Amino acid sequence: MDQAFLMGRYDAELKRKDQITGAVSFPVTILTLLGSLIATMAKNLSLQTLPVTIGYSIGATTWVAFTSASLWFLSRAYHGSVYDYLPRLTELEEFRDDASTSSEFDTAFRKAIIEATDTNAVTNDARQAYLDRGNVFLLVAVVIGAACGGLYVTDQVFRR
Repeated sequence: MDQAFLMGRYDAELKRKDQITGAVSFPVTILTLLGSLIATMAKNLSLQTLPVTIGYSIGATTWVAFTSASLWFLSRAYHGSVYDYLPRLTELEEFRDDASTSSEFDTAFRKAIIEATDTNAVTNDARQAYLDRGNVFLLVAVVIGAACGGLYVTDQVFRR
C-alpha cells in the first residue's frame, strides 16, 4: 500500500468523524420540538374523557421513555470518543532528523498512519452504531408523538 492511499483512508475517517458529529444535531432538534409539542398538548388536555386521558398519559409516558433512550444513544454518539491523530509536523521533522535512515522514518510513519486510521475506524463504527440506535428510538418517539397528537385532537373534539 502506498502512502497516498493510507493518508486518503486516514483523512476519510477524520471526515467521517465530523459527519457523525454533525448528524447528531438534527435528531436532537426534532426531539426538542416534539417535546415542546407534547408538553403543550398535555397542558391543554381537557381531562373530560377518561379513555382519551388515560391513552394520552400512557402515550406521553412511553414517548418520554423512547425519547430518553434516543437521547442516551445520541449522547453516546457525540461524547466519549477516542481518536488518534498523526504527530504534528514539527514532531515529524524532529523524528525524521533523529532517524538513522529514511526508510526507518517511512516505516514508522506508515505504522502511525495505519494505527491511527484503524483506531479512528473502530471509533467511528461504534459512534455510527449509537447514532443508528438513537435514530431508531427517535422514529418510534415520532410515531408515539403522532398518536398523542391524534388523542389530543380527539380530546378537543369531545370537549366541545
